[in-house]
Amino acid sequence: MSFRPNPLPRFHRWRTNVLNIPLMAAATIVCGSISLLLSLVDKSGSAQHQVARIWARSLVFFAGSSLQVLGQENLRKYPVDVYASNHTS
Repeated sequence: MSFRPNPLPRFHRWRTNVLNIPLMAAATIVCGSISLLLSLVDKSGSAQHQVARIWARSLVFFAGSSLQVLGQENLRKYPVDVYASNHTS
């Protein structure tokens, strides 16, 4: 079996394991708990949707990524859509 080097530099592995993963887990726990509690009082789901938006934005922030939406004006044209992201890995 050949040796395969780790593709991430040591600093990035440290940042991922020590900072990003715990922060993302904490954001998921906090936002999930708030969303669960809101589901008991808000039957329309709009408050849960706002919590989901905050959660998603926090994960993007904790990952150190940026988010760019092209064609945002077209998002409200159709009531049902499927969105897929294109990324470089």
